[in-house]
Amino acid sequence: MEKRCCRDVLVVGGTSEMALAVLQALPDLRRVLLIGRDRLRLEAARGNLAGGCGSAGPEISILEVGSPEPYRIREICGSLPWQPDLAVIAQGMLTVPPGDGGLPEMIRVNLTEPCLWISVLAEIFRDREMRLCVISSVAGDRGRGSNYAYGMTKAGLSAFTEGLASRLAREGSPLGITLVKPGLVDTVMIRQRRDRRLICPCSRAGRIIAWGVLRGRGTVYVPWWWAVPGILLRLVPRGILSRIPW
Repeated sequence: MEKRCCRDVLVVGGTSEMALAVLQALPDLRRVLLIGRDRLRLEAARGNLAGGCGSAGPEISILEVGSPEPYRIREICGSLPWQPDLAVIAQGMLTVPPGDGGLPEMIRVNLTEPCLWISVLAEIFRDREMRLCVISSVAGDRGRGSNYAYGMTKAGLSAFTEGLASRLAREGSPLGITLVKPGLVDTVMIRQRRDRRLICPCSRAGRIIAWGVLRGRGTVYVPWWWAVPGILLRLVPRGILSRIPW
């Protein structure tokens, strides 16, 4: 399959280590816009990306948006300084914040806001040859007792992304979507984990995702073999699954 061109890239969740690894794996980057909630972390991400790309790296801009309302997302997407070849949706959190507002906050960060960004970008650029890369998780393939809140948000994000991709394909839109389902990737989210046997280096994850995006793949598991337990887990009855301590 012929490789796609991804020279101008927009990243929602611009401080994501996995998203930055994807950018470093893309050839011939020209312009990057990192969008996020924390300006200091965005500045650090810009420095890390510039250092990883070398002296001939892309022009890198940042945009701090806090927690934007839906109208603000549409305003941002409609007034971009240039039209992207690729938009990466990478924002998220792994654990529920403490307090009564913790679960609503996780739902907002992991599900509601990403779906709004995806929906608005798809609406604005549906007639353009570009690609959306949505980073979800294998945790959304089946609910587990250890992280069911996180898995619920990722299941919703995956379902929304797959449904939108099907609709766009049915309507003949040139805009394509790559749904990414990482397993355990060595990012700050799981860096303190003691068992390191199944953890994929972040740089390798970035290369796998970039490969899938450039070739127009619909779904990319990271690493690929996570697709096998994902399929098997969907076949296990809930009564048996509930006895597994994970």
